[in-house]
Amino acid sequence: MPYQPSNILAVPVGGMTTASSRHRLYAYLPRLEQAFGPVDILPPHLPRHTFSKYYYALKFIRNSFNHKIIFVQKKIFPRILLKIVTKFARSRIIFDFDDLLGVPKSYVGDITNIHSSSFRYQIMQTELVIVGNGYLRDWAYLNGAKRVVIIPTSVDTNIYKPRRQRTNSIDTIVIGWIGHSVNFSYLGIVEPAILRLQNQLKNITFRVVADKPYIPHLPIEVENVRWSLEHEVDIINGFDVGIMPLIDTPWARGKCAFKAIQCLSCEVPVVASAVGENISLFQENGLADWLAKTEDDWYWLLYKLASSQELAMRVGRKGRNIILDRYSLDVNASMLLESFANILEWAK
Repeated sequence: MPYQPSNILAVPVGGMTTASSRHRLYAYLPRLEQAFGPVDILPPHLPRHTFSKYYYALKFIRNSFNHKIIFVQKKIFPRILLKIVTKFARSRIIFDFDDLLGVPKSYVGDITNIHSSSFRYQIMQTELVIVGNGYLRDWAYLNGAKRVVIIPTSVDTNIYKPRRQRTNSIDTIVIGWIGHSVNFSYLGIVEPAILRLQNQLKNITFRVVADKPYIPHLPIEVENVRWSLEHEVDIINGFDVGIMPLIDTPWARGKCAFKAIQCLSCEVPVVASAVGENISLFQENGLADWLAKTEDDWYWLLYKLASSQELAMRVGRKGRNIILDRYSLDVNASMLLESFANILEWAK
């Protein structure tokens, strides 16, 4: 088969084990290629030695001359590279991110006081910004974005689906969290509630799925499970209740409720902190009762779901319907394809 020139160069932040790349780029590749032809991918930069970043930069420049669109995912490039790409290669940049780039994770003030010159310059050189929620949209516009489209971080509901029959048995209730160890600090929010539940109900297993074991601050029992891409959906289906605790900071408000989306897609009910996109996901879709603001909230909401499998199944089924309607790959692929089509039309 003869080689087909590609209109699109994708520059992901990570490989298949990186959640944002997996769900915001790789999952859409078959649809993008069906609509626009082959998509070339510049593999993620792995900083093994000093010269590797220069080699990566040269590959980025060379490839930019052969593509009309460069889809940059969560990477901020030096100004000189962006100037070459936009002025000489005349490529159009689509910049996608689902975290609050340009703001330190530890920052707790007003983000209007943050000035990240490199982030702002890239935003201003970008033809279209794609973000995961409204908070990130506002941040992009604050930094000079021309056009912004919100595409939630979505799941393939044909993969993220319930795989076990849930019964009314409550011999063991698994309260589960899945994520990366960099977010372990959020788990301290729920430790007091887990401690009370384990002391009172005796059948509560607190399962943490991550890249390394979680060591709690309080004397609670934790079952640590190592995350793997191959078993992720089965692991989520092993939860009876999912949790998504967050500390209310600008960084957390930029998160896209993805842990909740994954669990709900598998009909696992979720209790989440009333922060950021969690509020939109839960309040706008009839799940506001499962948002926690206080330590007591966490205890009572988890207690209700742990005590009634019937209630847990009802909330889980409602959650899956929400994901099917608003957060599925099938629903949101059309927005992504339309965005690419518009940029390709402008690039003619």
